[in-house]
Amino acid sequence: MQHSGRYQEAIDSVALSRRVLRSQPDQDPVTAAVGASSALLAVATRSVSEILEMVTLTQYRTMLALTPAAQMFSQLRSVMGLDPARLDHELDGLIQGGWVQQLDDGAFCLTTHGMQLVTHVDNKRQAELADILASLPRADRRAVANAFSIFASAAESEHPGVGHGPAL
Repeated sequence: MQHSGRYQEAIDSVALSRRVLRSQPDQDPVTAAVGASSALLAVATRSVSEILEMVTLTQYRTMLALTPAAQMFSQLRSVMGLDPARLDHELDGLIQGGWVQQLDDGAFCLTTHGMQLVTHVDNKRQAELADILASLPRADRRAVANAFSIFASAAESEHPGVGHGPAL
């Protein structure tokens, strides 16, 4: 299968990782997890790279925190872990850019424009992951899906709330 140039590097990296893993079947799980997290971080970084001329990374994370529902300032501050002055500054920029609006009750929510940006980044990330996973044999895709599910469950039970706050 021929892939577009922007995904080929990631696909080649996955192919190399598969060869390395097959040659090292007893690889330390932490080393394997670090390698996988590096690959996933690279995908996430590429998915947001083009929007960083429009919003900062902290502003994008703020938008992600607003994706499920509108939030009051105090809720958003707790989720984001920012001091009030910093969050106020980030929200001001998002409101001025038309990405976020403040409702009559004081809560903040994404505008249609803001939701489109978040959706664009999510679609870009999903497309790259789909291309990478498509490069794997079917059995390996199932194994990766199972491993990710197991890892996510373990992370959630060890650190409740992991994966529920704004990430990259």
